[in-house]
Amino acid sequence: MQYRRLTGDELQELEKEFVRFLAANGLPAEAWENLKQTNPERVEELIEQFSDIVFEKVLADVQHLEWRKPREVLALHFTPDTIRVNGIFVEGETTLDFTENRPVEEMIRNFQAVSGAKLQLFSAERPCPPEARKREIFNYMQQGALISRNGEMYQLLETLKS
Repeated sequence: MQYRRLTGDELQELEKEFVRFLAANGLPAEAWENLKQTNPERVEELIEQFSDIVFEKVLADVQHLEWRKPREVLALHFTPDTIRVNGIFVEGETTLDFTENRPVEEMIRNFQAVSGAKLQLFSAERPCPPEARKREIFNYMQQGALISRNGEMYQLLETLKS
């Protein structure tokens, strides 16, 4: 496997796609049920193969990830050959928690109004060869980063840098 096996919940969410995958591999429902009883190793191989296909497709489309920790936010932007990071972290004591389910802009406004701590912005960029791009994205996701469809956090932190 290139990535990881999809969980039971993930497979359940992708049931229709998995059924199509099995059909494309010559396994209608009855044959799949039989295979589960007679050849569990082959079942695992097929699930692993499907998992890799799903991850390949998802990772190919990712341009932005967002990674929130209680006192830090990282917003990553993946180009074909670089990884750019905009981040913000809290320096000093505060009750601010970026993992709360509130817009970061609102948290920053509230923080600035009541806190003696400081927000520090940072950015970085490093090369990432095209053949390593999907693996890099996958590794960040395994550590807790989430896909950001529109890159809003990256753009917000980009404007705060100026």
